[in-house]
Amino acid sequence: MYYPNLVYDIEFNDIGDIWIATVALIKTNMPQLRAINKMVYSQPAVNNTFSKVYLKKDRIYSLCWNEQANSLLIGKGNGLSVLENDTIKDLSGIHKSLNSRITDIVRVKEDNSFWLTTNGMGILHLDSSLKPIHYLTQADGLGSNICNKMYIDDHQVLWIATNNGLSSVVLQEDNPVVTTLSTTDGLMSRIVKDVFVNKKGIWIATDKGLSILDYQWGRTNPNSNKLPLFVTGISVNGIKFQHIDNFHDSTFQFTNNNIKFDFEALSFNKNQDLEYRYRIRDEDGWQLTRNRSA
Repeated sequence: MYYPNLVYDIEFNDIGDIWIATVALIKTNMPQLRAINKMVYSQPAVNNTFSKVYLKKDRIYSLCWNEQANSLLIGKGNGLSVLENDTIKDLSGIHKSLNSRITDIVRVKEDNSFWLTTNGMGILHLDSSLKPIHYLTQADGLGSNICNKMYIDDHQVLWIATNNGLSSVVLQEDNPVVTTLSTTDGLMSRIVKDVFVNKKGIWIATDKGLSILDYQWGRTNPNSNKLPLFVTGISVNGIKFQHIDNFHDSTFQFTNNNIKFDFEALSFNKNQDLEYRYRIRDEDGWQLTRNRSA
């Protein structure tokens, strides 16, 4: 029996097909949909009502039509697949994040690339040939690895609805800049279900209501939403370094390898402890802390 009452996503293509993401992948068209009063059907009724049913044992969460390839990207509860020439191919093996639930898929028209959000593994960027380009997680600044929905605005800023705030990503020469807004920035809740952006603002759907933020205030760029950071002290092996301004010119013996930095920033917009992030090397992932020393 099929009970496709729980619909997660709907996608259209340029030849009139309609794809419905539910407990299976359903292909139909508008004349067939007009005859539907309630989507509860047994096996024969499904075959008579819809053009075709795919992936009958999967739960489908997100869909995205690829106009250039005439194919459909399918986000499932356990990975990613593509439907092309009426054949489904599993793509979960191309990246570790694709073994989780794919909650949303967004196509970038300019280069025919795709951004995917996952439930627990962050976000992934695939090029037009479906090869991974960028992979971002909480260690890179996302509010959470549980990402629900995504929106790409006219300035090519990515807005990601996560379970711990609204994250935004700006790609600058392949170096993503990530910023996250939360309840201390005006959100009604840190659990963000969906996001939409237009000239009137950033529309943020949370589990406690709708928040609307001014676009220019909330938009991520290299300089916005970053507070001045002050280094207030440096200690080497427990001994306070006396001349902070000269620290970058200093050299130490290898035994002087316990270095502590004290720092602070000030914000009049936030009523909670600030969250800082740090890393030792450029290739290391960011470490998050609310302490003012590391």
